[in-house]
Amino acid sequence: MNRPETPEDLQHAGVPKTLRQHLLQGAAILAFTALFAGPLITYGCRGEVDRWRAASAMLQYENGEVAEAIATMEQIVEDSDDEPSLIRSLAAMLRDTGRAGDAVDLCDKWLEKSSGAHPVDRARMLEMKASCQQMQGEAMSALETIKELHSMAGSVSTASPLAWLNDLAYYRALAGTELGQAEDDMNRVIEENESDPNWQVKRPVAFHAKTALCAAIVLRDLDRADEAIDVLDRWINRYEDLGFERESRLVEWIYQSATQFPFKPEVEKQLTAGRREVIDRSNAGLAMMLTLRALIAQSEGDTDRMETDRIRIASLGFESEWLAERLPTMPDCIVTLEESQAYLDTRGYVRVMQKKYRLAMPDLNLAILASETLADAMNSPLFNSIELSSSMGTNESRDKRMQLVIKTQAILLAHRMQAYQESGRQDLADRDAEQIRELGFDPEERLF
Repeated sequence: MNRPETPEDLQHAGVPKTLRQHLLQGAAILAFTALFAGPLITYGCRGEVDRWRAASAMLQYENGEVAEAIATMEQIVEDSDDEPSLIRSLAAMLRDTGRAGDAVDLCDKWLEKSSGAHPVDRARMLEMKASCQQMQGEAMSALETIKELHSMAGSVSTASPLAWLNDLAYYRALAGTELGQAEDDMNRVIEENESDPNWQVKRPVAFHAKTALCAAIVLRDLDRADEAIDVLDRWINRYEDLGFERESRLVEWIYQSATQFPFKPEVEKQLTAGRREVIDRSNAGLAMMLTLRALIAQSEGDTDRMETDRIRIASLGFESEWLAERLPTMPDCIVTLEESQAYLDTRGYVRVMQKKYRLAMPDLNLAILASETLADAMNSPLFNSIELSSSMGTNESRDKRMQLVIKTQAILLAHRMQAYQESGRQDLADRDAEQIRELGFDPEERLF
């Protein structure tokens, strides 16, 4: 999820001080230095020594020696001639130990002194600064920092344009400002994602349907076919209802438009085409979900359901065998779920801040489903497929990635909890609060 987390915010599980720990420490130090192998080329021997010292400090930090680790990192930063990756590591330590203000000052000091630094280094430092400002509760300042970061998007190639828009919209939501622009941007992000040519089956596929489909595929491959069917049933029924409602509204709208004066056929044709495209995207998603459900029914010996779904697929203008060959692969599902938990959560949270709770809930519910499915997959042999996903990276340990997934779940639940609280559904808000506690977080604390 594109949240203010950075590769420098490293966490490793503590282990007993035995020979095994020494071996793990050596491996961790090697991993730490490998993570920054590129800068080492120009940073020289002194930098290599500092990185080994920094890796040891990170292990100290994980073993609970927080004050000692921070003191060590501060000394390393002082000796390192303002090496940005080390400064970001220290800033992450300060941020996560209640010293977000000191972390902001540290980032500012480097940014002021390093106006000519590589754009990627400046972008990463701005991202760290924004996360620290947000942790301080300075949402407007964090938004201004993210806007500065966003203005560099053309010269920094570490994120896609859609990811930039997602981050900007999220910080606008956190600041509670420019919410209309944030919603427009997220609608654009999701529409462009739907237009991904790798996903099209004669037509683009609606984003909600893609998310539900991918979650169901992962659940099926986890040998949890019943849960996959539950997800598919819920979203197939929703899309059937939406399709009928949209078709009815379109017919009614065409009739009303034709009887209005003055009649503008070109304008009406364009608007009708736009509404028809929304229906077509939904139908493509519905057909793919029906295809997966038919395949699961076939494997379970439920021939009646299989035939019923195939007939419905044909009525939508598709062939079930043709669609079955185009269902996404496991790596594609993982990437889609990662995008879904980010994009749908951001749009959902923007709508919560706009008090559009009815519109927010489908986005938030699906984002949470995507996050939970990713967590389940990471605790399974499917983890090897997750490693193929570029957005989760390959330099971090499995434990670290799992920690990030769990924290993301807590943040998404906190967004939905807020929506329930503000819309007067305290019983459901309490349920989400309890889930947040079960994940190891306090729902009353600042999680995002």
